Amino acid sequence: MNASWRTMRPTCRWCGLAFLGILWQSGLLQAQGVLLPPIGQSSQQVSAQVKTNSGQGKKPVDPGDLKLPGDSKEPPKDLQLPKEPQTVPLGKPPTLGEPNVPGDTVGQPIPGGPPLTLLDVLASVDRHYPLIFAAEQERCIAEGRALAARGALDVNLRSEEYFAGETYDNQRYSLLFSQQTPLMGLSYFAGYRLGAGSYPVYQDDRRTAEGGEFRAGMILPLLRNRDLDAARARIAQAEIDRKIAEPTIQLQRIDIARMATQTYWLWVAAGQRYLLAREILRVAENRDELINGRVKAGTLPAIEREDNRRLIADRRARLTVAERAFQQAAILLSQYLRDDKGCPLITTTDRLPAFTVPPPPPTGQQREEALKLAIQNRPEIQRLILQQQRLRVELDLASNQLLPGLNLGVQGAQDIGAEKKGLYRSYGEVALIFDVPLQRRDSRGKIIAAKGELARLHAQEQFARDRVQLEVQNALNALDRAYELLERGRDNRLQTAYLEEAERKRFEIGTSDLLRLNIRELQTFDARLLEIDAAAEFYRALAEYKAVLGIDPSRGL
Repeated sequence: MNASWRTMRPTCRWCGLAFLGILWQSGLLQAQGVLLPPIGQSSQQVSAQVKTNSGQGKKPVDPGDLKLPGDSKEPPKDLQLPKEPQTVPLGKPPTLGEPNVPGDTVGQPIPGGPPLTLLDVLASVDRHYPLIFAAEQERCIAEGRALAARGALDVNLRSEEYFAGETYDNQRYSLLFSQQTPLMGLSYFAGYRLGAGSYPVYQDDRRTAEGGEFRAGMILPLLRNRDLDAARARIAQAEIDRKIAEPTIQLQRIDIARMATQTYWLWVAAGQRYLLAREILRVAENRDELINGRVKAGTLPAIEREDNRRLIADRRARLTVAERAFQQAAILLSQYLRDDKGCPLITTTDRLPAFTVPPPPPTGQQREEALKLAIQNRPEIQRLILQQQRLRVELDLASNQLLPGLNLGVQGAQDIGAEKKGLYRSYGEVALIFDVPLQRRDSRGKIIAAKGELARLHAQEQFARDRVQLEVQNALNALDRAYELLERGRDNRLQTAYLEEAERKRFEIGTSDLLRLNIRELQTFDARLLEIDAAAEFYRALAEYKAVLGIDPSRGL
């Protein structure tokens, strides 16, 4: 047994030496400080070196005499120990969990140039946006309809002139003014007529004195049409239509202002994304000079520079994508941003505003008042209330038309000039006129229809109030979550920026590599994008919150 072990011992030593060579190739023994021939040196070169050493009076190295580190307490004298790794101070870690400070900068610094503010966009919308102009025409339409309704109370002028010959030669002239008034349905007439020549006996009432005849009269409703008639109902409904036009216009303005505001913040966020993509590309391009110098000096392998070139190509592609997104956002914004001639205006990054931390969302008493303000201001609810008032006018008219018609008529006439034989100089009369439809189906049908319409509008109003309440709660929740995300994004950005700076310092002293540094930089890039998106989302949620409350931002311009 002992003889066999002695025979196998040299072979095992050679196997151990081969295993150490494999470990050296994989770089595992470099950290332990084991001194082995350089990588790439052939076995013949190693043998020649051994022969050279033996020719110089040194004993050839027996592979079986090699000892692994740790076989003895004292390391060999010619063993090269690794140097202590260089370290740099990383600085104090960031403080996390602190609340945001309104006004702090989010994203990249903005280049010089007059910034485009949200008020500029809303002012442009108010002056030049076509759909605002189209919405304003609702007021003009309502004014025209109200004027047309008041035409039922216009003064009417009627003139007649007749000539007859042959057996009875006569001439007749008449001029009559009549008007219906809004006072209890009263209508009146006044006029002048002249009848000259000869008339048959059955037309003797057409004769007048030589100076003609003045006549006047009135009709006063006593039952039907006294409190309300068709003319006055039409005027009242037209006036309500004028009021309905205002919430209709307001609804359009609020919706357009909301879309313009959200598009504006989308443009700002896209611009910040573009600036960040340009900045991270600049970092890689500037680092290429440093890496190239270290490669030439032999402190870095050439593959490190090739890897950095790959990073530059990747970040240029990211910049192209960000540039396209910014251009698209600028085109969308041009719908609302127009020049003095009303033409769409496409902006550049030079007009990006300072992107800052917004104020915190409403809390406490402000939340309780938000619902009351929304119910009071929302145009949809105001319009439904006015539509109910309009239907009540129609219902009142239909109810009034169920009454019988009883009208009091009074008229009189006075001739002037030379009196003709058998002609009365003046006369007057009083009349009562009664009429009633026996079945009155028209009025009853209108009453049924009006009541059904009122019930429907009342249900729609209740639903609108419930929906407004839910929209207010949803808008407040969106503000809370967006602001919370902004705070978390700030912590994420601070922590990733701290780690990125630490990794960069390690790379500068050679204890890290480009792959790790690239990962840190991309993490910081993503964290900044997240913070930008969170801030933009808060501003968009704020625009939605103001729209839910029925606030038109452009009215404050």
